[in-house]
Amino acid sequence: MVDEDNLAVNYLPIFKDAIALGYQSVMIDGSRLNFKENIEATQRVVELAHSAGIPCEAELGAVLGHEAGPLPSYEELFTSGRGFTNPDEARRFVETTGCDWLSVAVGNIHGAISGALKDQKKIEARLNIARVEQLSAASGRPLVLHGGSGIQREICI
Repeated sequence: MVDEDNLAVNYLPIFKDAIALGYQSVMIDGSRLNFKENIEATQRVVELAHSAGIPCEAELGAVLGHEAGPLPSYEELFTSGRGFTNPDEARRFVETTGCDWLSVAVGNIHGAISGALKDQKKIEARLNIARVEQLSAASGRPLVLHGGSGIQREICI
């Protein structure tokens, strides 16, 4: 597992401590890992959570906003779907990991935008609703949206 600075994190003790403290659910974000590594990390946390009788949320796709360097324009990212959660991968991910909720990337962007853009107005993000519907059907799980604050209903497609 890696953090926002791409530093390794010994994550399992953190989840064990949270569960021991009585957390009622946990969330693992392995989205900075490749698909296989994300599955492996998520499986470990799901197993811990489920053995304690609590649900686990996982993340698949790139919800942008914390990157250190410049990115292509939001319009280019949205149009290309770069970083968006892939429906086929979502299906395989959920089947393999057993996660209870799935956080997805469909045009949403974190409010704490990158250091490179922190002095600029927040990007007016929008959602690809067709992709949301595909992901819902493919995953069969409740979907979670991170970075959705301020998205205007009328600009979602």
